[in-house]
Amino acid sequence: MAPTYYTTAQVVAAAEALDRFTPWLRNTFFPRVIQFETEEILFDKLGRRRKIAPFVSPNVPARERKQRGREVRVYKPPYVKPLSTLNPSDAQARQVGEAFGGELSMLDRYDMMVMQALADHDEEITGREELMCSSGLQTGTITVQGDGIDDVVDYHRDPDLTIALAGADRWGEVGVAPLDNIREWARLVAAKSGGVVRDFVMGYGAADIFTKDIDVREILDNRRQRGGEMELGGVTSGGVDDVARYVGTIDGSLRFWEYAQTFDDDAGNTQHFWPQYGVGAVAPQMLGTMAYGAILDVKALRSEQRFATQWEERNPSRELLLTQSAPLPVPVDPNATAFISVR
Repeated sequence: MAPTYYTTAQVVAAAEALDRFTPWLRNTFFPRVIQFETEEILFDKLGRRRKIAPFVSPNVPARERKQRGREVRVYKPPYVKPLSTLNPSDAQARQVGEAFGGELSMLDRYDMMVMQALADHDEEITGREELMCSSGLQTGTITVQGDGIDDVVDYHRDPDLTIALAGADRWGEVGVAPLDNIREWARLVAAKSGGVVRDFVMGYGAADIFTKDIDVREILDNRRQRGGEMELGGVTSGGVDDVARYVGTIDGSLRFWEYAQTFDDDAGNTQHFWPQYGVGAVAPQMLGTMAYGAILDVKALRSEQRFATQWEERNPSRELLLTQSAPLPVPVDPNATAFISVR
């Protein structure tokens, strides 16, 4: 029987080709990728400075300016490592898509099992990355709980940027104007970070209320330019499954999205990556970055976004397939985001 082992490059390529989650939040707001060969990752953040040059007589000595401050933030990415056991007996069963009665050899079926396991590993890690991005945008923190770990990654976002509307102030209540709120939240982000909000991400409930508002309907431009032609709203953005709907633009620069991707939790229940009535405001000055820490495996000893290994056990005969990753979405300036629960 021919060997069934694959190089790291082969298994990673196979996993990427079969990726089924759509990491829209990750790709949209954390597009930069940095890999570290250390367990901890470090980011330098320059202190905000809004000073203007003072007036001074040409006959008076210049006054030395203070240097801009710098803060070094250290994060430790959480670790994930899905594991699969492949048994030879499973290769006897007909695979999905194979003709009834069987048309593939056991080796062919076994190869398909390996590729399927890799695809599942990558999908699970991608889903975890997307959920981490969602949590970071919502709360400015990521809660890490699992086997042997119970921790919180805190980006130290200003608490004023996490808002929950209550009572008569909620969207959908009489007299509440979502447009006024939107502009207020954009100004708040600008005051806290100097960033200019360009995107608002809404859950499906918030999007429904927003688009039904009379003032919004009057000025919402839901056309997009694609390939030299104008398209109407309802355009989706994503990969295999389109999960983000373009709602429209206001004031020529504020883009609005409805995000509705789901995942299954450990109990098998369907959950939304983004809250139904959540609204996120994001400025590009956040400088969202996907950082990957060191793979703690003696066969790695280098930086990898995914590191897959495969080994054999003889009694009983089986192979184990393991994919390791240490991902962490990092908002370099967390105050360039805000999150609001509107109901």
